[in-house]
Amino acid sequence: MSSLGFSSPGFLQLLYILKFFCLLPLVISSNETESDRQALLCFGSQLAGSAEVLSSWSNASMEFCRWHGITCSTKLPHRVIALDLSSEGITGRILPCIANLTDLTRLQLSNNSFYGSIPSELGFLTQLSILNISMNSLEGNIPSELTSCFKLQKIDLSNNKLQGSIPSAFGDLTELRTLILTSNRLSGNIPQSLGSNLSLTYVDLGRNALTGRIPKSLASSTSLQFLILTSNTLSGELPKALLNSSSLIFLDLQQNNFVGSIPPVTAISPKMYYLDLRFNHLTGTIPSSLGNLSSLIYLCLIGNNLVGSIPDTLGHVPTLETLAVDLNNLSGLVPPSIFNVSSLTYLGMANNSLTGRLPSNIGYTLPNIQQLILLNNKFSGSIPSSLLNASHLQRLSLANNSLTGHIPLFGSLQNLKILDMAYNMLEADDWSFVLSLSNCSKLTELLLDGNNLQGNLPSSIGNLSSLERLWLRNNQISGIIPPGIGNLSLNMLYMDYNYLTGNIPPTIGYLHNMVILSFAQNRLSGQIPGTIGNLVQLNELHLDGNNLSGSIPESIHHCTQLKTLNLAHNSLHGTIPVHIFKIFSLSEQLNLSHNYLSGGIPQEVGNLINLNKLSISNNRLSGNIPSALGQCVILESLELQRNDRLCARAPLKGIPFCSALVDGGRVHRSLVLAFKIVTPVVVVIAILCFLMIRSRKRVPLNSRMSMQLKTHLRQLNVDIEKITYQDIVKATNGFSSANLIGSGSFGTVYKGNLEFRQDQVAIKIFNLSTYGAHRSFAAECEALKNVRHRNLVKVITVCSSVDSTGADFRALVFDYIQNGNLEMWLHPKEHEHSQRNFLTLSQRINIALDIAFALDYLHNRCATPLVHCDLEAKQHSFRP
Repeated sequence: MSSLGFSSPGFLQLLYILKFFCLLPLVISSNETESDRQALLCFGSQLAGSAEVLSSWSNASMEFCRWHGITCSTKLPHRVIALDLSSEGITGRILPCIANLTDLTRLQLSNNSFYGSIPSELGFLTQLSILNISMNSLEGNIPSELTSCFKLQKIDLSNNKLQGSIPSAFGDLTELRTLILTSNRLSGNIPQSLGSNLSLTYVDLGRNALTGRIPKSLASSTSLQFLILTSNTLSGELPKALLNSSSLIFLDLQQNNFVGSIPPVTAISPKMYYLDLRFNHLTGTIPSSLGNLSSLIYLCLIGNNLVGSIPDTLGHVPTLETLAVDLNNLSGLVPPSIFNVSSLTYLGMANNSLTGRLPSNIGYTLPNIQQLILLNNKFSGSIPSSLLNASHLQRLSLANNSLTGHIPLFGSLQNLKILDMAYNMLEADDWSFVLSLSNCSKLTELLLDGNNLQGNLPSSIGNLSSLERLWLRNNQISGIIPPGIGNLSLNMLYMDYNYLTGNIPPTIGYLHNMVILSFAQNRLSGQIPGTIGNLVQLNELHLDGNNLSGSIPESIHHCTQLKTLNLAHNSLHGTIPVHIFKIFSLSEQLNLSHNYLSGGIPQEVGNLINLNKLSISNNRLSGNIPSALGQCVILESLELQRNDRLCARAPLKGIPFCSALVDGGRVHRSLVLAFKIVTPVVVVIAILCFLMIRSRKRVPLNSRMSMQLKTHLRQLNVDIEKITYQDIVKATNGFSSANLIGSGSFGTVYKGNLEFRQDQVAIKIFNLSTYGAHRSFAAECEALKNVRHRNLVKVITVCSSVDSTGADFRALVFDYIQNGNLEMWLHPKEHEHSQRNFLTLSQRINIALDIAFALDYLHNRCATPLVHCDLEAKQHSFRP
């Protein structure tokens, strides 16, 4: 019997086969790990940001399991199971090649700067259980392919720019527990299928644009614990099942369009501890059955249309910490039980019609209260002194009620930040409450407007060093402003409508954070301190209605954030500082009226192109009103009247015309002497002229005007509406400076609206007191009578009449081009406040061609050649 030899061919073949099958797993394993490595290199190839993170992701490094943010499986082969790069400062796209990490169970890229769309290839990651790519800049739709990741337990895509609808198939992910899509741009309805998912416990779809009703299936879910739908446009009535859910513990539906009444709570032992229904359109009363929510910690019903009284049952919820029913139409007495909920930290009932007195023991029954907000109601009586025992109190707001008596000494409330008792009938007594507040080192707001404090403001006010807002207006306070007020941290100070006397203390300049400062309507005197220029953050300064004297300090131009400056009704004198007109931020108002200011109005007034109201009336200003005022195109109110020596070169309501012989507002003294010499001669000539005129047939005034108008219309070859001086006055709002476009050598141009035209027109008014103006008007009519060209503004009509004083009046009416003149487009830097766009090269070439065509027409193609004598960019209207 022969034996099989080890060297036989059959045996060697068997060994090769065994070796192949033994090495096969190693080959497959090697291919799989290399595939993961290549997928990571592909994903990281276009990422930018943290060098620490990306430096380890190198092609030279074979051990990718040690790369930053990578977790691999412990068993062979080592596959990537987690990619966590959250909060690493990375920028880039999520590339589809990430889907080659087929064993990935956790993908977390939150709080970075990823952009672009979510790749649909993520649907190939069938082992994925956690997907968190929140807080990035991802756009586009949520890919429906994600529903292929059937092991997903958590999806967080919040705080991106995703749009479209929520995939309904999310409801088919049977292991999904958490779905967070808040703060995107999602629209459409909430999928019904989400309510059918028995594993879903947390749903946050807030801050989107979702519409429709809450699905009944979602409201009836037996697994859902957290439902957040805040800040959408959901509508309809609240499902009754929501407040009676056996599982729901957190419900936030604020800022939607829900209507109807709040459903009653009939469930036995509901678990809900958080209910927020604020800012909807809910009506009816607050159901007393809400008291059945025995675990309730937070209840917010702010900003609805609820009526009736606050139910007593809410005072029997032992766990309640926040009760907010502000901004409704509630009325009646507050149940005593509400003030006995010792767990309350926040009690807000503002902006209702609640009545009654505050309980005398409120400070003992609400020992944990931090914010007590009862303003804008009808509470009466005194402020309970027991509040001094509410040691946790941070905000006490009792404003706009009918409270009386003295202000308690709140010095024991060392956590107090806001004390608002404005618009009551409170008294200061000896103002000792201010001294006690020195112990409240956290106090930032003290609001006492509209009470009956009276007396002198104590110097101890300077001890409230953390105070940021101090409102004491309308309190009959007298005495001086304590210099120590400069020790505070104020950004708002209202002390207007009192009886304050003395000077404004220079220490006011220490308040570097001041935004609004008002000492208006007092009896302050002396000069405005130069230190006012230190208030570089100042937006509003109201010093009107005092007895301030001296000049306006030059330093005020350092207040470069000013929007309102009101110094009216004082005794200020001197000239208006030019630098005031370089405060480009002035937009609300500049009011210097009713003072003794002199000199002229500087040309720099044209810098205030954003100003809405300018009043410098009732002063002693002189000279011409500068044409630059026409640049203030937003100006709605202009008051220049009752400045006896101020004059206008164009018609302006309440302002006389400037004489051709006026120089800088002063008539030459030589005119007086000339008048005495020439008067007798003039009288003789006048008598002779009178005798000659009597011998001629006189033409009535109306006939003369009619003939002139016909002549000028005939010159223009037009047969259209005739207009009068009154029509021009009405069209230009009484020659308002807000309508002023510009001025030239012979006249002024206004924009206006005529009754017989829908579109605005440009009205050129000729200053006939200028030598040659009559000839200029006639020449212009003659020149325009045959002009017809697309690049020349069309004349609409002409006015040849007399003004209200009987003097001759001439005006031409043209089409109005609303885009400014060419100079403002060619040189935008010189007009940096005019909001113009820069012209492209192509536009500039087209403009040059259009001007050339117009000039060629005037020079060579008119019946009578015309020469444009003042060819300037500012003379050309611009239509882009």
